[in-house]
Amino acid sequence: MRKVIAALVGATVVFIWSGLSWMVFPWHNWDIKTFKEEGKVVAEALKTQSDGHGLYMIPYCDPKTAKDPEKEKEWIAKAQQGPFAYMVVKPEGVKWDMKLALAVQFLIGLGVAFIAAILLGYCKATSLIGRAWFVTFAVTAGAVLVQLSNWNWWAFPTTATLVNIADVVIAWYLAGLFMAKIIK
Repeated sequence: MRKVIAALVGATVVFIWSGLSWMVFPWHNWDIKTFKEEGKVVAEALKTQSDGHGLYMIPYCDPKTAKDPEKEKEWIAKAQQGPFAYMVVKPEGVKWDMKLALAVQFLIGLGVAFIAAILLGYCKATSLIGRAWFVTFAVTAGAVLVQLSNWNWWAFPTTATLVNIADVVIAWYLAGLFMAKIIK
């Protein structure tokens, strides 16, 4: 029962921190940019040139021909010339529902917090700070893997990558403090 309570409290702390992080602090907006002709040129091209909802890459690297040395050289030249893009495209648009998105995000945090609570039960550290850092490192390991992989493979901006990692560290350290207090 303590693990369930700790998970609920941890998820709540992360949810509150995330709200502050995205709505109060400017750091998540540092690398978000817009296209000059978003509505006319770019949006229309994405609608007419895409083949439905999915991940898109410019220049496209076809896995079937990626092992061909000539095709690989051709792709490398295009990638170096630019532009390079890796993006989600949903030509039909999204039905944005902030309440639903927030509820789903809380459930995601709850799932992670429950895993962290289970791991915390195995933690050998005895101090509150040590146990909070245990939660932080346990959760941050996955976030670092994803964020640095996106930076490495898809050219995500370094600033955005570091901000996203820092955000996870702060959120889960704060959650870890509360969770470690509940799970002794």
